[in-house]
Amino acid sequence: MSLRAKALCATVALWQLTSLALMILYRVTFAQLIVSAYSAWFGDIQASYGRFERLETYSWIIVITVPATLVSLLACDKLSHLRPSWRRHAIAFFGWLAALIAGLIWSYEVGFPYRINQLGWALLGPPEDLYSFTNLFLPRIIGWLICTLPISCLVLWLYGRSEDVRTNVRQL
Repeated sequence: MSLRAKALCATVALWQLTSLALMILYRVTFAQLIVSAYSAWFGDIQASYGRFERLETYSWIIVITVPATLVSLLACDKLSHLRPSWRRHAIAFFGWLAALIAGLIWSYEVGFPYRINQLGWALLGPPEDLYSFTNLFLPRIIGWLICTLPISCLVLWLYGRSEDVRTNVRQL
């Protein structure tokens, strides 16, 4: 496996682990802040739960993806031994974020984890325990990975290739 492929795999793994840490941190900190702010501005959450849920989900996506993406891009440069370029960072950062946020919002809006869960029920039958890990969490994890892994791999592959293009242009 080449250095670039190892760096890509390590960076994607780092992004997933950073996202997991931020998911845990989000519930303790930002979720409480959003509930308080929403209650102060709009009143009772139960009166407009659909709007609150959408706002909370969108903020959850942004709070988790922004720091994870920034940390991962910096780590990718270190692992790949690429020269830092703020222009390349900005293009990759905003491109990665736009694609991730669009994919995760699409997943939320169409109920992608629920559809995965229904597919599992159709193929394997209903679970014996409705509150099991495979029924409650596994479809969410699979949906998250389907929405984030291809985008992350593609963006990081293009990010690494951009250094090659710059080097080849200079040699001409």
